[in-house]
Amino acid sequence: MWCALTLSVLGIVFFIVPNSTWNDVQLGWPQPGPAQVVSVSEDGRWVVSSHADNRIVLWDVEERRSEVVSDDGNAYSAYFISGHDAFLWQGLDGVVRIQDVQGGVIDRFKHLPVYGHVIGSDLETYISADEEYRIYRNWGEDKSVVKYDDDRPAFLGSLLNLVVLEQSGYLLSIGHGSDLDKRPIEADNPKGRNAYGGLAYDGPVLWNLSTWEPLVKFHGLYGKAHGDLSPDGEYVVAADERGIARVWETATGQERWLLASYNFGLRRHTEGGDIERDDSGLIDLPDGWRTLPEENVGVQFVADEWFVRVPKGHPYAALYHIDSPWHQAFFDLGDDPPPATDRYIPSVDATPEAHVLVTGQRYPHGGINVYRFDPETQALETVWRPRGWLRWLQWLDR
Repeated sequence: MWCALTLSVLGIVFFIVPNSTWNDVQLGWPQPGPAQVVSVSEDGRWVVSSHADNRIVLWDVEERRSEVVSDDGNAYSAYFISGHDAFLWQGLDGVVRIQDVQGGVIDRFKHLPVYGHVIGSDLETYISADEEYRIYRNWGEDKSVVKYDDDRPAFLGSLLNLVVLEQSGYLLSIGHGSDLDKRPIEADNPKGRNAYGGLAYDGPVLWNLSTWEPLVKFHGLYGKAHGDLSPDGEYVVAADERGIARVWETATGQERWLLASYNFGLRRHTEGGDIERDDSGLIDLPDGWRTLPEENVGVQFVADEWFVRVPKGHPYAALYHIDSPWHQAFFDLGDDPPPATDRYIPSVDATPEAHVLVTGQRYPHGGINVYRFDPETQALETVWRPRGWLRWLQWLDR
């Protein structure tokens, strides 16, 4: 039977779960709900998060403090803008705000409820997605559809992941992989309602930011999926909920790697059509694990040529170099509190420029976990794990 100790200090009621530490004390209202989306600034100093209870929180990693920007924000609207100390968020009133870290509002505009959005460093190239995986560019009278979709039931349990790489002129979108990803671009109009239309573009797709036309579709993932672009724009890395992770070349669309299984290594097809296993490059699993679940929550570049594969259901992220299908190390992301690897709405982000990785925290915690990667030693250190205590309790997060 679950029970708790109730402690009253100065009229404040604390609920303490047995076998918990002081940092696990829950006060009900002082913590925001779990972060649904986290986004980190290019220099790694700032993180903005949007939460299940509609709070928008700005985190100053350097000063170890946080500020509630709004109590009425869209839970899927946090986005830090590349090249600026400014971020996007949307209120429940539908107004999208471009706001700087000092609290100044640079611009605002009315828009449909977003399920993910991004904006370029010019503060004009604006791309958003809705709950049915439609993609739009611009807002107001200039708003137009990039990708339509059918009228199926909304929201497949994960966001349509949007990644902009301005120097390469690319937009990557990825939400839900299927066999439709094999259909050629010529077969389906992403803005059309006939045939499969935009439904055939729910998987990994690379778009031209100038023409807004699809350049390449990547196939081989199934179900909820997440992906990232390499900083040089040469590769797409993506992974799905079934445990499959792949790397493709952006220029050709050709697959470079099917990443090795944590437990069995690589699959190779013989000339006779049989499948052989190659475990020659496997490394030891973390202590205490005989096999490691391979479902993926997300993948993120943490340096120019290094990326991590963030798991579902356990705290061990795998490190990869772009030139190899083999994982090079396992990183323990910790359990005090654990990262949000319990759901497929990927509250994970990274800045390869500053080598900083950020995750949300598993329910009931409402904070963020911040890590820093060292490309020279291939090590990951924990920088900060605030639980998100608000106002007068922030000293607990320092």
